[in-house]
Amino acid sequence: MEVNSVQINIPTGLYRDLRFSIQIAEKTRNKAFLEDDKILEFIYCDNFRIESLNEFFCLFLKSYNLIAIDKDVESYPVEPIMDAALFNMVVNGSNPALISKINGVKISSLEKKF
Repeated sequence: MEVNSVQINIPTGLYRDLRFSIQIAEKTRNKAFLEDDKILEFIYCDNFRIESLNEFFCLFLKSYNLIAIDKDVESYPVEPIMDAALFNMVVNGSNPALISKINGVKISSLEKKF
């Protein structure tokens, strides 16, 4: 998978699920997925909102009872997971310039965060 011009290896299961979702969207939309299409926008027929990730994340956390979330809460920020992944990349010695490029933020912002 390519993210911000960086090739990233993703788990086979995730690749399989994304490919399956793209195939369903191609049949539903009667349109082929092109290399420059954004995956989530294509799958959700251009109705994708970034807030949807927070809603999906909240549903996932509640479904698996991973943390205590009030039943009336419908959204939970994805940022803590992103920050944890970035932190682990830093701790494991990943190149800060590469992390910056993948995440789309300046190195100085990463330095302030970590």
